[in-house]
Amino acid sequence: MPQRFIGEHGRLLQLIMSSASIQKSSAVGLLLDQEKAYDRVHPEYLSQVMRRFGIPAQLVSTIIQLFFSTRISININGHLTSPFTAQRGLRQGDPLSPLLFNIAFDPFLPDPPSVDPAGHSPPPVKILAYADDVLVFLKSPSDFNRLQQAVSIYASASNAMLNYSKTQAFSLSSDPNPTWQQFLITQNIHSWHDCRSTDSLIYLGYPVYSSTSQRNLFVDQLTNKIALSCQIHSQRNLSIRGRVTVLNCLIFSKLWHVLRIVPLTQAQIAKIQGLGAKFLNSNSFPRISFATLCLPRSKGGLGALDPAVQIQALQWRWLLPMLLSSSPDPSSTALFPRSLYPSVPYGQYLLQVNSTHGHLPPRLRSISSLLFAAYRSSYFSSFSLHCFTSLFSALDSLLCRAFDRVVLTPDTVLTLPLSSLIQIAPIAPSHPPLVSYTPSLPQVCHKPIFRRMTGSHLMILDSTTSCLRYRTFTRSEIQQFSRTTKQLINLLTSNNIQLRQSVSIHFITPAINNDFIDFTPIILSIFDADSIPQISTRLLSTSPKIFKYLSSNKQHSHHSCPCPASKTPFSYNTVLRHIASSQWSSFWQLSIPLRARTVWFKIIHRCIPHTSILHRFMPQKFPSALCPLCLTQPDSLLHFFYTCSKIQPVWIQIASLFIEQGWQHVIQFFLSDISSAVAHLSDFPLRDPSIALVPTLSTSQIVACTLQVIWSSRWVFIFQDVPFVPATVALKASTSIYQLANELDLDSDIL
Repeated sequence: MPQRFIGEHGRLLQLIMSSASIQKSSAVGLLLDQEKAYDRVHPEYLSQVMRRFGIPAQLVSTIIQLFFSTRISININGHLTSPFTAQRGLRQGDPLSPLLFNIAFDPFLPDPPSVDPAGHSPPPVKILAYADDVLVFLKSPSDFNRLQQAVSIYASASNAMLNYSKTQAFSLSSDPNPTWQQFLITQNIHSWHDCRSTDSLIYLGYPVYSSTSQRNLFVDQLTNKIALSCQIHSQRNLSIRGRVTVLNCLIFSKLWHVLRIVPLTQAQIAKIQGLGAKFLNSNSFPRISFATLCLPRSKGGLGALDPAVQIQALQWRWLLPMLLSSSPDPSSTALFPRSLYPSVPYGQYLLQVNSTHGHLPPRLRSISSLLFAAYRSSYFSSFSLHCFTSLFSALDSLLCRAFDRVVLTPDTVLTLPLSSLIQIAPIAPSHPPLVSYTPSLPQVCHKPIFRRMTGSHLMILDSTTSCLRYRTFTRSEIQQFSRTTKQLINLLTSNNIQLRQSVSIHFITPAINNDFIDFTPIILSIFDADSIPQISTRLLSTSPKIFKYLSSNKQHSHHSCPCPASKTPFSYNTVLRHIASSQWSSFWQLSIPLRARTVWFKIIHRCIPHTSILHRFMPQKFPSALCPLCLTQPDSLLHFFYTCSKIQPVWIQIASLFIEQGWQHVIQFFLSDISSAVAHLSDFPLRDPSIALVPTLSTSQIVACTLQVIWSSRWVFIFQDVPFVPATVALKASTSIYQLANELDLDSDIL
């Protein structure tokens, strides 16, 4: 259906199970199984339902005739039966069938509950339906009796049939429930799932798990499927660009679906990253790192999607509406209508009722729990399976940098956790340290009490000056955490630690309009936006580009921040650092054979398995570093493609035929020029205009074809014992060059 997102159902189920676990609820869920759901749709029932929907009678009649006047013959052992008319059932695979089934199934679904106008709590969820996948929630056996009555009425009207023997039941709180289990057995429902079960249930492709072992088993099975898919596709003769396309869009497609809902551990993500790196580097040594391959093509990578980045990027579909819906700006409601984000109110309510910051207004409790770890309940802090794990991780990785230039009201500052307001005092530039080290916060900032403190424990708004000031060391002003408060104030006044600039400015600037608390500026600061409408529409999509955008536009140093230390930042190698984006763009747009581009890409990254590298890493298998062709010089990247005595004649002939005849007398200069141009994507020597052969090709295209032929000829010599004859190799290179020119001419004629 239009604007229906399958992930909302998986998200809602996670929220419901988390709420049931917190409340120790005895409620259960039933995954209903409809027997031959599409095949049992009756035409008369479907016709009446469509008319009740207001569909014109003529269109209804046309659809009924289209589906239920078809003559069908059955193939039995190669023999066709006599044709007969299909009098019921929707055809599988027909583009209209899912829409018609939704219309036929709609009368079974209850009317949408009314929303609490005060906004205190969202309406209860009784049923989730997506196509023919139906999930109902029951609090007691009496609810099951009402479900049976509804199913009976619907079945009598529509010809549908519920298969109780295939219906699956599970505990919403994950706890065993013998009472429910025994009752369901009497109703012919024998499939029961709780925390003691071995594996998880599957709903809309998402795992319904009740324990860590169930989740881990599902992830292991998914990882094994990815590994098998990588093994199968590795047998295809794909270019390196083809491999990254297959990985992103095919092999990892199931993973992207699951990552929206299921949190993964760092070890699980690392294992999947390893599978992706192995597939992209299949039959290649030395390997290009996965971090490099995940770089954009404009920076020397392939644009491979990193699961560690993707899992956080996909959470912003829910993070943005949850963060901005509490804003006083009315435009946030238009950006995130509840009809498109039905799970958002339930997520906000679950955070709100479990917030540890009770003095905040209800609308701010959920957002404070999202933004600040100190305000999250112990359940969300310690339980790794809850529905906010991935959301918290995605936001925590970006939040600290939001305070760099944010403007907050003093009242907002006083409500924020102290851990978000304090930073390490920078080292004076005139007194650099003797050794490089990362400064850290004092010991007092690592105590559990510190995590519970807010700005109001240290500061107060002076009614006389309308500025913030530190509390005085008196019982009337310091009534809680007295010892820690005094230690922190002493550290601040002695400049051992500092308040962030967004806080310290209120010590000298009188407050204006300080009668409200608003976290919206913190959110807007993440996006470098001045107002909610200025948040780019591309950031509202589910694309992984959002996280890459935020990461690239918010450079953040952990040296002056109490947030967790980040991983070692990725550093470009020397070659990539000096290649501009425009040069990479020209490289990817250059019309050359796919295999030639793969070889060239490996040369740029210096990942060519010449004998010197093989000898260095595997000396027992490769006892010598000498070139296997000439057997006189140590092998190297330059020797492998250019300077070997067996390869130079190839370049002499190619240069004389296609580039400039004079190069054959100064071949060393020619090889130096083209090797530098290949490695650094710089300018190639110009062709002699008087040469009539393949005039439409550039020097770079000719060199690319030659490199690919040299590469393949070397390995044919190694693995198949085919002699490396320079004249034969030059002839193959010439053939490849002519073939490329003919293909490009043919393309230009078609266009």
